[in-house]
Amino acid sequence: MIEHIKPRLARASLESVALFLILGLVIGIVLTEAVFMVFSPIILPDGAIATVSDREYLPIALDAISSAQDEILVVLFSASYETSPEYDNPSANRLMDALGGAKTRGVKVHIVIDSWYESNERAAKELRKNNIEVRVRDYNSASTHSKLLVIDKKLVIVGSTNWSHYSLDLNSETNVAVANKKIAGEFREYFFSLWETCLEN
Repeated sequence: MIEHIKPRLARASLESVALFLILGLVIGIVLTEAVFMVFSPIILPDGAIATVSDREYLPIALDAISSAQDEILVVLFSASYETSPEYDNPSANRLMDALGGAKTRGVKVHIVIDSWYESNERAAKELRKNNIEVRVRDYNSASTHSKLLVIDKKLVIVGSTNWSHYSLDLNSETNVAVANKKIAGEFREYFFSLWETCLEN
């Protein structure tokens, strides 16, 4: 009797171990995917939409710009490039430096910026140093209050976030990231409609 029980116990133990290992593997894969999506949130399947709030914007925008291969279009109401020592590695500078890096990689980069803020012209000058095409839209004709980023004709980040210290590091801001070629195409058309009405190259 005991001899019959031992093989059954051995089989049960092996099945339990196998089940435990499979369960551990599945949990490991799920956790890995979750961590990957948290730290690379802009990797979205086509048609996906993700909310981008407050401090989430900077890493997501940097990731999108760094992964761009063909074209980056940006529309901003307010932008700043900080040179004061009181700012430690300013967030807006990091975004603009990332655009410079994309331009160096051969990515086409075009920016429309409103003329209202003094800091906008300083930011435009800094961007032009990297041979980035920047056009300023006259505040007197109509305020350009859009905050838009279109990457490679397939990804859009749109919402309330400006490229400034307060907006990126302090304010409450809300945006969405949309991975959809049709929507990106429509926003691309919108971008170039603004581009054609700007003051200068």
